[in-house]
Amino acid sequence: MLVNFFDRIVIPAFFLDVDHKVIGWNPAMEALSGLSREQMLGTKTQWKAFYSEERPVLADLVLEVDLNEQLELYYSGRYEHCDVVSGAISATDYFPNMPQGPKWMSFSASVVYDQYGNRCGAVETVIDITEQKHFAALLIKRERHFRELSITDQLTGVYNSRYLHRQLQEELSRSSRSGQVFSICMLDLDNFKNVNDQYGHLAGDDVLQFFANIIKENLRKQDRAFRFGGEEFLILLPDTTTQSAFVVAERIRESLVLRQHFLDTGVKPVTVSIGITEYKEGDQETTLVGRADNALYSAKAAGKNCTIISA
Repeated sequence: MLVNFFDRIVIPAFFLDVDHKVIGWNPAMEALSGLSREQMLGTKTQWKAFYSEERPVLADLVLEVDLNEQLELYYSGRYEHCDVVSGAISATDYFPNMPQGPKWMSFSASVVYDQYGNRCGAVETVIDITEQKHFAALLIKRERHFRELSITDQLTGVYNSRYLHRQLQEELSRSSRSGQVFSICMLDLDNFKNVNDQYGHLAGDDVLQFFANIIKENLRKQDRAFRFGGEEFLILLPDTTTQSAFVVAERIRESLVLRQHFLDTGVKPVTVSIGITEYKEGDQETTLVGRADNALYSAKAAGKNCTIISA
């Protein structure tokens, strides 16, 4: 009766006795492992169902006295104690050598007792969760994609102005607590209206994309670039003084001038004016951005194609 019941379980499962010998290997386990019941019964080769080299499976470990030590050795960070069955252990792992190809599997094992309360072996069940893992990874990827879409300017690929507000508030809060300095740069392409008027908006879009790429190429991982609006951009530079920000700004400005020949639009050389300021104690977003904007205005008044640090 018990053997018939075990064979009718649709989940892959196997039994071990207290000596770690296989005494049960159901048809679902045969299908999963590619190993027949005849090959497995009476052996201690249950590891062959999962691994290319001999090592204990979870059912072996639950029979051990030093269970916790063995779990940490073989399944560190990938197992948990089951609340439903006392002493049961569940784990998840990746198995690259399964007959049907690599698989992610979730498996559980527990000690089995006879009617007198004596240990008579262990049972392990195995569930193929490869498809769930695939869909979970796909969902995370899509969520990340849609999150990026919501905070990214679609034309240039830098962050949008909506995300800028959030990031500035976070940086202001952090600096207010720690006293750590940060700088922002306001960048505005000179005479950009003339580009749109003379060459059309498609050429103007090409220039914006070209300039955004130059900005991104000259930033560190922790720096962030935003499209402030139209042809105006803002760069947030954490842990950066205005002197260091000036170096970054000048590198961007000079790169734009030197790399104009890469623009396949026929547009006359485009330049950029830049204003810089750094965080001062008590700053609000409006006062910080206002100083950078005033410095940008000074750069325009000084003849354009230059960088000015706010007073």
